Amino acid sequence: MSPTEQPHRSNRLYTYDAPTQDDLGAVSVDGFDEDEDIQSENKPRVPAQEDANLFQGIYRYFHLYLNSRAYSSTSELVWGMSYAVVSTVLMFTLMVWMASVVHTGGDAVSSLFRVLYMLVIVVAPVWLIVHITPTINLIKRFQNYRKHRDPAGI
Repeated sequence: MSPTEQPHRSNRLYTYDAPTQDDLGAVSVDGFDEDEDIQSENKPRVPAQEDANLFQGIYRYFHLYLNSRAYSSTSELVWGMSYAVVSTVLMFTLMVWMASVVHTGGDAVSSLFRVLYMLVIVVAPVWLIVHITPTINLIKRFQNYRKHRDPAGI
């Protein structure tokens, strides 16, 4: 027996059918070159919604959470940014007010209020993290809209 042969292993050759350009089942034979190609494969450009109201602006703010290649109209930008700013200010105002009540109230503050305060303390940073990505992408979508609407950049 030669040193390269091992008696307990078989010398099987495993083959598989590799996709070709002619194969309709192959998604992409060549693969992706850049991250932009991956995004363009998965997310088509979504047109802007002109004259969006508050609810449509908030819906599209979250519905297009990670899609920075779409378009957002001026009304979507205004309503989305208004929602983001007002809700974040209200959240942190609530946090500061609850902190002042808990710290100045002493033992007179109920345990339920203290638990709610701890919940707000935990939720506030998560609130910021959850709202950063759609806000950045909303601004990118508005920039795409402006470039598409006015290609000369005037």
